[in-house]
Amino acid sequence: MELRTSGLISVLLHPILLPVYLLVFLLFGFRYEFADISVKLKLVLTGVVIFMTFLLPMFFIWILRRTGYIRSFRMVSREERPYPLIIMAIFYYATYYIIREVPVSPIFNLFLPGASLLSGLTAVISLFSRISLHMTGLGGISGLFYGLAVHHGLPVVPELIIAILIAGIPGYARDRKSTRLNSSNRIRTR
Repeated sequence: MELRTSGLISVLLHPILLPVYLLVFLLFGFRYEFADISVKLKLVLTGVVIFMTFLLPMFFIWILRRTGYIRSFRMVSREERPYPLIIMAIFYYATYYIIREVPVSPIFNLFLPGASLLSGLTAVISLFSRISLHMTGLGGISGLFYGLAVHHGLPVVPELIIAILIAGIPGYARDRKSTRLNSSNRIRTR
């Protein structure tokens, strides 16, 4: 049961979905922006972001899988990670480039180049070490809200606290999963 819950959390909070979640939150739940943007424009922007930051990268990652550059979508080995991360970085920046003139939140326009840079840096780090992509992505969103609070003076402390708590969920789930797997391996080897 714990392993299934951990897997579900891992899928629901997958880094490739974070730009979509953030945009939907900013468009439909954030209290400081978007009062004058029509629902139609919000839906079009959401569709563009889903297509550019989720569907297209997943298609190219699927091609990597089919051609043997990666063995699975889970990208267990660190050697497999740079390719999908570079693809994600390219599409994050392309999305920013496409919607930069649309009256969308400056917050999101700062997030996309930041996510692109973070994906690129994570690709480089992945050449040397296997780091958590979930924690990197959720840490980026937490950092975004921290920056809004500290540098722009927006009272986003509730959003920051929620982002930090959500960032802790996959960390806790992965820790529980690895503890559970290690204890079951110890039982089998006895």
